[in-house]
Amino acid sequence: MFTDDGITLDYREGRESSFGNELAKVFLMLASIFAEMELKRIKASVTATHEHLRKTDRWAGGQPPYGYRTIDRAGGGRTLEPDPITSEAVRSMGKLLLEGQSQWMIATALEAAGFDTPATHAHKNQGEGYTSKRKTPPSNHWNPISVGKILRSPATMGLKLTHRSVKARKIARDAKGCRSAFV
Repeated sequence: MFTDDGITLDYREGRESSFGNELAKVFLMLASIFAEMELKRIKASVTATHEHLRKTDRWAGGQPPYGYRTIDRAGGGRTLEPDPITSEAVRSMGKLLLEGQSQWMIATALEAAGFDTPATHAHKNQGEGYTSKRKTPPSNHWNPISVGKILRSPATMGLKLTHRSVKARKIARDAKGCRSAFV
């Protein structure tokens, strides 16, 4: 029942079909077609916006990559710059990796040095506007998986991806049967 619009659909067995019910069915079919068209329009708009943002220095949003922070951009919006605290942690990770340390050893060293994990750093430093769906505070214990993701991140390597989205690249890679152990 659509109480705001006064539309009632009752398809229980034994109920007589009336012109009003048939008209309501037609209305709902038309509404669903328009809803699908609107969804396609929104998807196209969002895709075009993300394609445009990947070609600029403007940050699309979300939690910045570990080692960076967002700042106001001269032309409007936000952009990334190296974060003085977390970029030091990333440099430390790289140095330890080049010395032959394992990801586990790097995680242990980061924790001993007192560096916050990405989630803890975001939780502490994103300001009043930062919102999270977390029900509990993030853990501040480093693990080898987080270290590996940060070290293999294109952002850590100083790259900005300007073409297909991460999702599109994963779909293309999986279609070729080239699933990496480093995803």
